[in-house]
Amino acid sequence: MDPQKLDAPPRAVEWKGRTRALLVSFTRSDEVLEWLAALQRSGRVARARRRAHGILAKLRRRLGKIAGVLVQDQRQKHVADVEKRLAALLQILPSPPNQDWESLAPGDRWALAGKGDALIVLRLGEKDAPSLRGASLEEIAREVLAGRFKRLLVKRYADAGPPVAHPIGESLLRSILPFSEAAKELANMAATSPGSALDAHARYEALCDLLADRPDLVDFAAAQAAEASDGVSIIPFDRPDMLPRSIPAEPKRRSALFLHHSYYHFNCLSDGLRRRGWDAMTVSLANPNSPDQQFFHGEDLSLFDPDPKIMREKTRAFFRTVPERFGALHFYGMGHASFFPELFENSERPVQPPFDFFELRRHQTIIGFMPSGCLDGAPQSAIRELSGNVCAKCVWETNPRVCSDQRSTAWAKRLERVCDWIGIEGDWPAGPRTGDKYVHGPVVTTLDTEAWRPDLVVPDEFKVKRAPGTILVYHAVGNYATRRTGDRDIKGTGAVMAAIDRLKAEGLPLQLYFATNVPSRVVRFIQVQADIVIDQLNYGRIGANARESMMLGRPVIVRLDPRQGGQLPPQRQVQEAPLVDATEQNVTDVLRELVQSPSRRADLGRRAREFAVAWHGSDACAERYEKVIDRIRAGLIPDSPDLYPAPPLH
Repeated sequence: MDPQKLDAPPRAVEWKGRTRALLVSFTRSDEVLEWLAALQRSGRVARARRRAHGILAKLRRRLGKIAGVLVQDQRQKHVADVEKRLAALLQILPSPPNQDWESLAPGDRWALAGKGDALIVLRLGEKDAPSLRGASLEEIAREVLAGRFKRLLVKRYADAGPPVAHPIGESLLRSILPFSEAAKELANMAATSPGSALDAHARYEALCDLLADRPDLVDFAAAQAAEASDGVSIIPFDRPDMLPRSIPAEPKRRSALFLHHSYYHFNCLSDGLRRRGWDAMTVSLANPNSPDQQFFHGEDLSLFDPDPKIMREKTRAFFRTVPERFGALHFYGMGHASFFPELFENSERPVQPPFDFFELRRHQTIIGFMPSGCLDGAPQSAIRELSGNVCAKCVWETNPRVCSDQRSTAWAKRLERVCDWIGIEGDWPAGPRTGDKYVHGPVVTTLDTEAWRPDLVVPDEFKVKRAPGTILVYHAVGNYATRRTGDRDIKGTGAVMAAIDRLKAEGLPLQLYFATNVPSRVVRFIQVQADIVIDQLNYGRIGANARESMMLGRPVIVRLDPRQGGQLPPQRQVQEAPLVDATEQNVTDVLRELVQSPSRRADLGRRAREFAVAWHGSDACAERYEKVIDRIRAGLIPDSPDLYPAPPLH
């Protein structure tokens, strides 16, 4: 069509009168569409809108009849033509005055998501969020025609806030809802647009990259995953009516939710936070009949149910309340970045985005994580290099189903996408653990100073029998049967037993208490009776056994290696701890010296208790946790030297 003749109406159509001819032309010819397109190409958009608005006013009065005619006469033959006209109907809608919504550009795309009774339309530019497949304008019309939605909300990619009820959306509903049932049926006959060509893992990577920066787009990412139909779960977005409110209430006071069991750490930290005035809660999904319960100390709320469907609905109902009540979330468990077991994943090529955690990120809930050890987010090769090849002592080094660079790297990447901070609690800062989101010192590895105290009263059933004058040496390995094979002995248990045998042969009155799979609630009653505790002799860091024994005032032998590598200073917690450093090679000599020095044992025990209260006491850690959350809310990196106890004067 010649743009120079734009002032003339389409051939055979008059603007004044002949409304019927106009409508017939619209339904049976492409001339009006070509004319409108030429107007837009010429840049005379404002004039086109005014004229298009006049056309729409007339079209609305006759749309029902037209749709009926289409259904009766052109059901199969003109489905594509109807789709084209629905698209045109959207394109000629005028933009409201005084709104910063430019006319449609050639590269504009639209993404769709449903939430409750609202259809949400996201307007994307040509280069915005390439992981979101743009919906066609026909798809938008079909979604409205399907009758599932009563509201249409609009959001531009450039706007980080929630979608709004925009006049464009209101006009669209007014234009399309008058379609008859027959017209709905006709529109729904059209084929859907083709899905994304990405495989499940590539789609996961693209969507998680997008949501890490733009969690406000989680509705559209979940809709994209649902459309792919490749088995990926979109919980909780499969039930939009059960999602948290779009604009949650601000939590009334400082509050934190601790998700999944982490031995006793979350329980003790929650108690410390409550003493500081926080609303704190521990939540578990674990089966109460699981053998792992021996390691746990209970929870405030269990969402477990033997019926998966009931458990899912209980979890949905609780999750809906989380953003309004809790300003922070901390979780534990490799692969468990979700409230819903359906979203748990720990693999080299993950495919399951944790949509519920991204929903919390949208609500600005601060999410933190506590690893269970080195493989929990640090590549094996990086640990090997930094630690001086401690991996050679570990049975998991040669089992890629448990520990591999690919698996740990994929998990670390997932953590950095969903978390505001990751506290490695004094573990090796290898690989990605040197990033700004990582807190290197202890924050969550918390102990109750009353439950673990030197004068703990031991119940009769837990008293260790020994001859008078015998020195009791305590050593423990959890899951011992799977953690030692031949010379792969991460704790150095073989060297400990050999040292005990040699010193007993020398005439020293030693007795070894070796513990494995002892319930966590009971262990402290054994530890407190020990004269000496020997922890690991290879790993170089301070683990749970050493922390508990220090809090109980016991002298502890353990391998200490405070090196951090790179630009990080030595780990103060390891460097300053009043512990006795030993390796598999010299543990016999170190143990002999300690056995023969009661005064040194007493001094070490006293200082160990003081150190443990300052570094791991529930009140000290609660204060540290509060400072971390405050730093994040202030836009600062979470770690800082002033989080930790003042260095000793010497």
